[in-house]
Amino acid sequence: FGGLFQTGGTLTLNHKLYIGRFGTSSTNPNEGKGFYTISGGTLTYAAANSEGGLYVGAAGSDGPAEGTFTVAGKGGKINVRKLYVGSDGKNAKGTGTLEFELEPDGVSAINVAEAVLLDASADESKAILVVNADMSAPKTDIVLINIEGANSATGVFDTINGAAAAEGCDVLLKADDGDYNYKLTYNGGSGNDIALKFVNLTPKAQAADANAAKK
Repeated sequence: FGGLFQTGGTLTLNHKLYIGRFGTSSTNPNEGKGFYTISGGTLTYAAANSEGGLYVGAAGSDGPAEGTFTVAGKGGKINVRKLYVGSDGKNAKGTGTLEFELEPDGVSAINVAEAVLLDASADESKAILVVNADMSAPKTDIVLINIEGANSATGVFDTINGAAAAEGCDVLLKADDGDYNYKLTYNGGSGNDIALKFVNLTPKAQAADANAAKK
């Protein structure tokens, strides 16, 4: 197990960042778990770094990796060239989880300059999306992964909050002040971003009244 909690400062990638244990071979898989949470500061890549990749549960030569990358609130800034979740599209496969913890005014997006690859090894990998809100959530669309330029994500998440994560699927967030309804899209923001499109809010008092009426 390995974990890093960034609350400030700057971490600059000179190559790749692996979240999840790096496997070495089928006889020595070195299976393990990695966790990275950013609530403040900056995660970025050096200008001279042509890789600059963030590999979430997607690193290894012949063994599964399991990694979780969590964005907590809007205090952090994340800029990478490439984002791989669950697989690197080659021989590395595993389980990658992206988690976003919303504040009332939203959450920091993961800014990706080049490629986003989700669940590239199909049955041998898994890309999981988790979104939650404790106190409140924005009554607007929320960009989770901002893809620069005209590139779009390759693949989709297997699940969001435990349910299928297809284009347009419903996403319900239960916060202290009510139930927030969104739809997941891979064509949000500027047209190629992964985002939640706001539908409506059922305030908590109304939700309680509705439940009481059913009894």
